Amino acid sequence: MNNKIKILIVDDRAEGLLTIQAILQDLGHEIITANCGQSALRRVLEHDFALIILDVQMPIFDGYETAKSIRQRERSRITPIIFVTASHQLETNVFQGYMSGAVDYLFKPVDPDILKMKVHIFVNLFLQKKEIEDLNMELACKIKQLTTLNSDLESFSYSVSHDLKAPLRAIEGLSEMIKESGVLQGNKDAFSLFEKIQKSSKRMGSLIEGFLELGKVNQSNLNRSFVDLSDIARKIVSDIVDADGSRESKVTIKEGLSCQGDYFLIKVALENLINNAWKFASKKSHTEIELGSTIIDGKEWIFIRDNGIGFDKKNAEKIFLPFQRLRSYEEFPGNGVGLSTVCRIIQRHGGKIWSESEPEKGTTFYFRFVNSESK
Repeated sequence: MNNKIKILIVDDRAEGLLTIQAILQDLGHEIITANCGQSALRRVLEHDFALIILDVQMPIFDGYETAKSIRQRERSRITPIIFVTASHQLETNVFQGYMSGAVDYLFKPVDPDILKMKVHIFVNLFLQKKEIEDLNMELACKIKQLTTLNSDLESFSYSVSHDLKAPLRAIEGLSEMIKESGVLQGNKDAFSLFEKIQKSSKRMGSLIEGFLELGKVNQSNLNRSFVDLSDIARKIVSDIVDADGSRESKVTIKEGLSCQGDYFLIKVALENLINNAWKFASKKSHTEIELGSTIIDGKEWIFIRDNGIGFDKKNAEKIFLPFQRLRSYEEFPGNGVGLSTVCRIIQRHGGKIWSESEPEKGTTFYFRFVNSESK
């Protein structure tokens, strides 16, 4: 396969073609020639040229008419054209040339160094354009692959939702029927085993729900708008306290916290963060949670702080991985995807989240929904 850069030279005079060929021959490009306008048009239909060097004074079909026809063909619509002329009526010829589609002008006798320099510039531009086109093709291919993958993931999520949850519901239902039937009365070991079956099936159901939750975060479209974080947080805390009002607690929410983003996804993120703080502070005699903001390195970061059990800083990255647990399911129930969901939502908004924590001294999560230098 010939991958050489192609340059078209058009001149009705043989000596004109030979002169330019001689100047360019040591550049290593493939030189193709045409001795009239009609021949030039045939060449541009057959090849992709990095540059066309076109003589102006040609009989029947001159350089200006040839350039206009070249520009009308899709394949050569943006191919650079350098006009070569012996005329010294500079202003008139240059204006007419540019109107016909030229990007540059040379006058005979052609200076070899100037011609080589101009060819070098336009060849580099051609190579850069080719590289961009190749990258765009590769990107289009990747997008197609991702579209197919997302479609497969949606199908898989549907399968998980329906094909796995249905047997689990059957296991839970049949286990409950057996317990209520009385056949296990007097057999403590069998009764205990059935309770373990029920707990395990419920836990598996929770894991399936977590998997589906992650899928929704990745597949949903972002609908950006103004989001009042303080208002969302107040509503979330109100629901939590209503459900668990017996706990002594103090929740502080700074007024005026806001961002630009997808309301639904940001609400999901705050629900996970606040519920996470509430859950891991449940072993304390008094729960304290604060949602506020602070300036770090000139940027505003939102934070949520609790006085819960905390964790060792060596696990700071691990907590954002799906289905990773630092404490047992029995001690702190959950599907293990809450913080992973938060992390993915923030990343989808172009932001970042990180944490500070010590065992038994609480945890603080810092996050931004936009991670740009200007904001």
